[in-house]
Amino acid sequence: MFGRRGKWAAGLLSVAVAAGLGVGAYLGGPYALADQDAGAASSPSGGTSPSPSESASPSASPVTPSASPTPPPTRRPVVASPKPAPAGPCTRTGPSQLIVERYLAAHPQFGKVTVDGKQDPTDCAAIKKFQSRYGVRPAVGLAGPVSGRVATRLSKAALNRCQAGSGTTVCLDLTSQTMWVVRNGAVVLGPTPIRTGRAGLATPAGHFQIGNKKRQTISTIYKVPLPYWQQFNADMGFHQTPSYLYEGDSPGSHGCVNLLRRDAIALYGLTKVGTPVHIFGRKPGT
Repeated sequence: MFGRRGKWAAGLLSVAVAAGLGVGAYLGGPYALADQDAGAASSPSGGTSPSPSESASPSASPVTPSASPTPPPTRRPVVASPKPAPAGPCTRTGPSQLIVERYLAAHPQFGKVTVDGKQDPTDCAAIKKFQSRYGVRPAVGLAGPVSGRVATRLSKAALNRCQAGSGTTVCLDLTSQTMWVVRNGAVVLGPTPIRTGRAGLATPAGHFQIGNKKRQTISTIYKVPLPYWQQFNADMGFHQTPSYLYEGDSPGSHGCVNLLRRDAIALYGLTKVGTPVHIFGRKPGT
């Protein structure tokens, strides 16, 4: 019907249509999306592809959100255990506990004690008073060697050996290194620890009397202060100690009688020029 020209035209049209479909298939194939914006990819009908939410099927299962990660366990701050407080003097028993307890039991003015050789708060309080009275350092209630030696010296003071007459007499026991004052037969001061002359400069035994008295003076030989000075023999006298009375490296004075401050003051107030001084015994090591 078409003739040769019609058949040729129809054939040419068929080729053109086939060629057009082929080009369209290539442009719409999988490789076409490679250079296109994924959010604006064209659909085969020439429209815009719907968003995933819009294209989701109503019957599709909802997306379950992933579970939140488990938080790490809370770390508790490390608190160091408190260190135990060091044991105080009133919780420890000193090496001279029993010696001091025995002395204090016989001298209740310092306080009540239990004579058992064991420290307790009551014992400690009495030992502190004892140490404060006799210048023992530190006065904390722990009965150390110095406290034991002082208690022993005081216990051994030979009170009955002092030849005290009527009135006031100053008594010195060189053996126990103690001093006391008797007035009308009664002890009114002491016994208390003292320090007398060392070997070669020993304080002599004998009967003396108070010569001159000065509240403050200086040694013309040693150039040191001599508070509450009371001379009794040549250049020897009573005075306040210039150092710790119980120094272990001090074997003694240069012949004078060294006293604790409170005893030097008390003695100064009890005597006058001419008051008898009776010294007996012998200092160990002289």
